[in-house]
Amino acid sequence: MSQHAYMSRREDGVSAPGYVLEWSAKDSRAQRHRRILPSVEELRAELLAGEGGRTQGRILVLRAGRVDGAVREALVSVARVDGGFIDAHAAGTPYRPRGGRRTWWWTCTYPEVAAGEGQVPLYRPGDGQALTISRMSVWLGGGGVPVVIVGHGAGPERRGRDYKLRREYGGAGYGAIGSAPPGSIGRVEMSSFEQDLWEALEPPDEVAVEEVLGELVLDRWTGCLAAMRPGTIGSGAGHLQERESLWAAMAALESNLDEARRLSGRGGRQLGAARASAWEDLLRRLEMRVRLGQQGIGAEASPARGGKTDNDRSLDRIAYLGGLMLPVSAVASILAIGGDYGPGGESFWVFWLSSFLASVLAVLVIYADQLRTVEVWLETGELDGELLPWEGEGSEEHLVQRWADGSRRAAWERRELGWGGAVKKMSGYYWWRRDPRLAFRRPRGVKLGGL
Repeated sequence: MSQHAYMSRREDGVSAPGYVLEWSAKDSRAQRHRRILPSVEELRAELLAGEGGRTQGRILVLRAGRVDGAVREALVSVARVDGGFIDAHAAGTPYRPRGGRRTWWWTCTYPEVAAGEGQVPLYRPGDGQALTISRMSVWLGGGGVPVVIVGHGAGPERRGRDYKLRREYGGAGYGAIGSAPPGSIGRVEMSSFEQDLWEALEPPDEVAVEEVLGELVLDRWTGCLAAMRPGTIGSGAGHLQERESLWAAMAALESNLDEARRLSGRGGRQLGAARASAWEDLLRRLEMRVRLGQQGIGAEASPARGGKTDNDRSLDRIAYLGGLMLPVSAVASILAIGGDYGPGGESFWVFWLSSFLASVLAVLVIYADQLRTVEVWLETGELDGELLPWEGEGSEEHLVQRWADGSRRAAWERRELGWGGAVKKMSGYYWWRRDPRLAFRRPRGVKLGGL
């Protein structure tokens, strides 16, 4: 297959409605063929041909951007596809069947390379690639050829001449992320969904089509989540875009979980490994990643809150300078700088002594005002084991320490030092008493929110 073989284009360069994938078992190997459907008439003929037998498999792949009114009418009239099913895929909304028709259908979301514009990228694996969330709808009702609609309804994907579908350094599994050896210039890319589908086709008597599609989507999500790490969204994207990407991935996985539960509840055909338990496992992994990311952001922000910035230090210098100069003006205005208290007078020393004492007092008040906001840890007593808070519950102001020998548990409450504590700190009271129930640094063994 050439690198342009998946673009579904006719010889005149006009995009075709879709193509047919055919495969058969020969000498224990799958022989695969692909035929482009250049017109709606050939699409009708293919739909009338019906489904392949036990020795030959056939599926019809359509791009959502090329499903126009004529293609829709052919699917509805010939293949008995519900028009609401096609419209729901184009609009990206859930499909709600009407009437009592017993049909088998399935919709899911999957990570795709450069799928449309204006969407939130999941991450950028490199070389200009961007993975976004795309949509696939499968219709197996009516006993005809299975119909697979891929992509969004916003138009066909545009790929340049240098676009590569194959990974330069292959990985295991469908949708695996390629990795370049150290020192090489190889690119890290993810293959497209349609190429993975082509490579995943198995003899029809061994694996059903729906199982191949289900496992293919599951493996693509597994590879995508394995490659999504902090900072993989792209340089300059920031935490906001990364958070939007994680939430978009979580919503897509929840949608796939709902579909798997719906199919499991109805019985009949299943999706191989893409069961509800598999989607629940991926959701738990993604939720854990989001939780760890939030803790990392909090850890990065904590030193900024605890330490002083350059602006704070500049304000401190201005405050101390004002504390030194303001008392001089106040004392001068009180003594009126005249008579015995003025320059050359017998009591001029009173001015200097009063100014010095007032300046010292002002500086001490400023220093105490800074100390009163210092965070300290105060031991509040032993705790009953049944009253210990669960991790993540309660206020972060309460901390718990378990002693190394397990003899007792002590509760520590984080609070500000206050004016009284600031005066005691300045006077050396805490150094003199060495109170073990008060700590100016976080006690060892103490964890936020519980044990």
